[in-house]
Amino acid sequence: MAEFKKKQGFFANLSISIYALSADNPSQSLALKNEMRLPFELLCDENRTVIKRYDLLNPHEHDGIAYPSVFLIDREGKIRYRSLD
Repeated sequence: MAEFKKKQGFFANLSISIYALSADNPSQSLALKNEMRLPFELLCDENRTVIKRYDLLNPHEHDGIAYPSVFLIDREGKIRYRSLD
């Protein structure tokens, strides 16, 4: 997320919005967003619905969190790029 924080201006100039997804609850996510001073939204997926749908669940860490990943999705909702760390 720190890398996207640095490049947020670049993406904004291209009219690209950045969102991050977390398995944390809203208060934990807000605390992380504030702590990291993220200039983009940190969305919550406490039930891990989206995380599981995109096959991002790492069940071996903290009772199941998302693998770090990046998706670029076009205006029609088509995934144009995916990176999993």
